[in-house]
Amino acid sequence: MTAAQSDLDTKIQAYQQAATARDEATKQVEQAKTDVKNAEQALTDAKAKLEQARKDAKDTDAVKAAQSAVDKAQSDLDAAKQALDAAQAKLADAKTTQAKAKSDYDKAQAALAAAIKNAADRNGSKTDGASGPQIEQAGLKASEKATSNAAAKADQVMASTGANTNGMLLAAVALTGIGWTMLDMKRRRMDVTARHGMR
Repeated sequence: MTAAQSDLDTKIQAYQQAATARDEATKQVEQAKTDVKNAEQALTDAKAKLEQARKDAKDTDAVKAAQSAVDKAQSDLDAAKQALDAAQAKLADAKTTQAKAKSDYDKAQAALAAAIKNAADRNGSKTDGASGPQIEQAGLKASEKATSNAAAKADQVMASTGANTNGMLLAAVALTGIGWTMLDMKRRRMDVTARHGMR
């Protein structure tokens, strides 16, 4: 259970980092889109000024300046589009990384649940000098503690991911599963108490 809990801690941290990276990449894409839109508008304005300068045809220097402004606006637009492409590629990578982190988290959560169940199931067969009822009670207490720790970690995911929808859903699912496990632990403790007359 300790090893499974430690692995879950690592996977939680990796998922949180992946979620943060995706949020940042999303913001960069939105900013890049805005930059492209602004650059397109600047190019349109520059072309309009160039057209007006050509119509006036009184000052060749003005026409040259207007043409230079158009060229610069076009260059800025090209750069903005390249930045948008790079931001979108980065976001795609961030989504892939987050998906893998979620898969790893799910596996670690399942492994911890299996470890808790396995520990609880086998406690009654241990013979280290204590009586069977004492061993079973101790095993259930340890299992409940590990389950409680897992629930706390799921709460941590819920709090740290904030508005991140994937993170909130993931934590909600984890908490639901852990809740059923804790209810099962409580039922088993009541069964042991009833069978052995112990507190």
